[in-house]
Amino acid sequence: MLALTFVGTNGFMAIIGAIFVWWLIRTNRVRDAIWLIALQISAELLLQILQFAFHRARPEPFFGLAKPNSYSFPSGHAMLSTVFYLSLAILMTRNPAVRASAALPAFFIGLSRVYLGVHYPTDVLAGFAGGAFWLSAWISFPKASRHDR
Repeated sequence: MLALTFVGTNGFMAIIGAIFVWWLIRTNRVRDAIWLIALQISAELLLQILQFAFHRARPEPFFGLAKPNSYSFPSGHAMLSTVFYLSLAILMTRNPAVRASAALPAFFIGLSRVYLGVHYPTDVLAGFAGGAFWLSAWISFPKASRHDR
C-alpha cells in the first residue's frame, strides 16, 4: 500500500509528467504539453483552495505512520492522480478501454490512503469527484491537436 501511495505523490507524478511532456514536445505536440502542464498546476491550486476551505482534520494513521501536515478533505492523492493518469490516457489514445483503465491507478491510490488510515473514505471519494470534474472541465476546452476529438 505504501508503494501505491508513492505512485500518487506529486514527486512521482512530476517525474512521469516531465518525461511525458518531453515526449509530447519531441512529437511536435507542444500545445498538448502546455495543456498537460497547465491542467496539473491548476488541479493542484484547486486542491489547495478546497482543502483550505473545508479545513478537515485527518484521522489518526494506522501502522505507526506520521500524520501528514495537510488537511484531509478532499484527498490530494485521489484528486491529482485522477487528473494525472486519466489525462495521460486521453493524450495517448482514443481507445475507450485504455482510457477507462487509466482510472485504475487512481482507484488503487485512493484505496491505499484509506487503508493506511491517512484519509477517511469520504475524503477519497471527494478527491475522485473533484479530479473527474476538473478534468472534464478542461477537456471541454477546445485544443488543436489532442487525440480525443
